[in-house]
Amino acid sequence: MAYTGIKAIINSIFYTNGANEIEGDASADVFESMVDALAEFEYKGNIIPTSSVPSVSDLDRKLMYTASTNGTYVYYGGFVLDNELVIITWDGTSWAKNKLITIPSSEPYSYTSQSFTGSTSIIVNHNFGVYPVVNVYDENGYLVEPYSVRSTNSQTTTVVTFTEASSGVVSITCGSPSTSSPYILVANNYTLQDTDETVEAFIGNIIITLPTAVGNLGKKFRIINTSNAIVRVETTSSQTIGNKSTGNPIFVILNPEDYLDVQSNNINYRQI
Repeated sequence: MAYTGIKAIINSIFYTNGANEIEGDASADVFESMVDALAEFEYKGNIIPTSSVPSVSDLDRKLMYTASTNGTYVYYGGFVLDNELVIITWDGTSWAKNKLITIPSSEPYSYTSQSFTGSTSIIVNHNFGVYPVVNVYDENGYLVEPYSVRSTNSQTTTVVTFTEASSGVVSITCGSPSTSSPYILVANNYTLQDTDETVEAFIGNIIITLPTAVGNLGKKFRIINTSNAIVRVETTSSQTIGNKSTGNPIFVILNPEDYLDVQSNNINYRQI
């Protein structure tokens, strides 16, 4: 419902005092102030094209849109976009544009973006054929760190996950060549996927779990601890992480700035 509609209802159910009713004007003012506070920048949750037209019924509140198509946004302040991802806001009286990133113009197929609302997992099909650079922005335009980012073996799809429902925009550009390994940043307990290779834990006191070694002959993983606390690396089904000096433990503790390289022998993991 439009916010002007809510205000009209508030005014309609409060009356001027004279017959023991609640004092209408003062109470209505309070309720209208509450509605104005609740109207702080509603995120529309989709990337708008240049042809988009905002709904007149929406313009009584503060709004936020994302846009990335080159051209003039006639109905959104007349802003011109030129290879950029932006947030366009309406504060109730005027439009404003805030640029998030510049899209490389030399590679016409090197960029894509996808908005999301209330999601814990976002799948972006980019078809780049390389491991891309991924940036995630929340609904206020701030760069945020997701729970995990991983690319498929085919290097055409990237999956971004969060620990709780989130809203914002995923921005993806061409990154390293296809010979590079996918690099995952984690801040919570995480189970490695078969497609992962290097995982950096930048928050400590978490557990990184290796997938089963069985059926993964020769598969390598590197786990890096860049946090200020320990990180525990565990196996699946009590498989071992063997080496000459420590025997065959089922877990390894990484101190800050330590890293662990392992490789599957199809039964267990060996430190390499």
